[in-house]
Amino acid sequence: MFAMLSTNSMMSTSFVADFLAGLSMGVVIIGVALTLMVLIGWWKIFTKAGEAGVLSIIPIVNFFFMCKIVWGSALYGLVVLIPFIGSIFMIITNFKLGERFGKGLGFGLGLIFIPFIFIPVLGFSDAEYIPVEA
Repeated sequence: MFAMLSTNSMMSTSFVADFLAGLSMGVVIIGVALTLMVLIGWWKIFTKAGEAGVLSIIPIVNFFFMCKIVWGSALYGLVVLIPFIGSIFMIITNFKLGERFGKGLGFGLGLIFIPFIFIPVLGFSDAEYIPVEA
């Protein structure tokens, strides 16, 4: 009887391990797919705004060019280095990004809270870039 209990215990342990391995692999696949969608969405947003799409995938550089798209000057990107103010600036920048493409307050909230959905929507939609007035 103890031998059978031991075998069943090993089977259930193996099943749990296989289940968790499969589950984690599914999470990784979904994460990679969402990341690719967001990267392609940013590429399309940059292209719509007249910037080179490749700039959207270069870390740090992409933020300065996003500031150029949203605010009209890449130097606004330096504001993010100021503690606390930088966080508020990022929130406002997301709202302004939506405005630059003719979207409203709700879309700005979407860009802040669920960007992995709203960035591809902005990139693939027919929304047109409204340049910053000088």
